[in-house]
Amino acid sequence: MRSKKSIHFTDPEEPLRIFNPQEENNSQDRLDWRLTLADLLALLITFFTMLFAMSDFDMNSFSKLSSAKNKPVAIEQKTLIAGESLPYILTIISSRIAENPELSNLSPYISDDRLILSLTADDLSHLHKIAAIFTNLPNRIEIITYQPAKVSSFRAGLKKAADVQEIFTSLGYDKPISIKTAVLSGKNNKYLTKIDVIVLPLHED
Repeated sequence: MRSKKSIHFTDPEEPLRIFNPQEENNSQDRLDWRLTLADLLALLITFFTMLFAMSDFDMNSFSKLSSAKNKPVAIEQKTLIAGESLPYILTIISSRIAENPELSNLSPYISDDRLILSLTADDLSHLHKIAAIFTNLPNRIEIITYQPAKVSSFRAGLKKAADVQEIFTSLGYDKPISIKTAVLSGKNNKYLTKIDVIVLPLHED
């Protein structure tokens, strides 16, 4: 005879759960990393506790450190003087030149410890567009013209430099301006139309 098997009916409101051994094992594997992490943290705490217990605690150093945090930190302040940095002045002049297409042929540069702006007679009519930069600087400027080796040319060169000096003075530059004329040989005629406006460093009289 066949044995009778009892049939158990579950509560209709309780969801039917099918036992899956593989799923139970995977769920257990997902929890294994927590045990590893807990072991690692426990070892780290033990290691640093042991280091602290084996070290010598210097109360003097600790007292100095504690008192130092209550003291104000001294910060050295340096006052920046306008005109002290020639590269900064060069940047300002170059920016102003870039804003005015009439001055596009100007190329200021720094040579040794001075800034040089080379002009021609045609540029003098546009000089007012950058002269305000010079009037706001404490630096002195120097104007140099170039002439051939003749007495009359030398006087003409000084007259040209004085005319440029008058332009700066009329635009508000109130510091002394040195004017010079450089005598050139016949091989350097390309410089005869050039007028150099030189910005001197602050330490130079």
